[in-house]
Amino acid sequence: QSTSPFLCALHMGAGDGRLPADVAESLGSGRSALVRLVDDFLYLSTEPGSCCNFLSCLAQEENPYQGDLNWQKCAGNFPFCCLESSQDPC
Repeated sequence: QSTSPFLCALHMGAGDGRLPADVAESLGSGRSALVRLVDDFLYLSTEPGSCCNFLSCLAQEENPYQGDLNWQKCAGNFPFCCLESSQDPC
């Protein structure tokens, strides 16, 4: 029985509360959904722009979760080229 997943959930939950207004609004409207398992995300949306906003937020050096985005673990049904500072090879 480890406290590590619990502490991670507390930390990530605090990050959820610091999401930018446009991402939070999309989540609150029902147009998007965020599912998190410890430190992995599944972001679902009917709008590619909303996904780009979420990824842009995570790609910033100073992001709400204080972690690094691993582009090798990202997948989507649209090109990530919508991100200006993306390190994703388009």
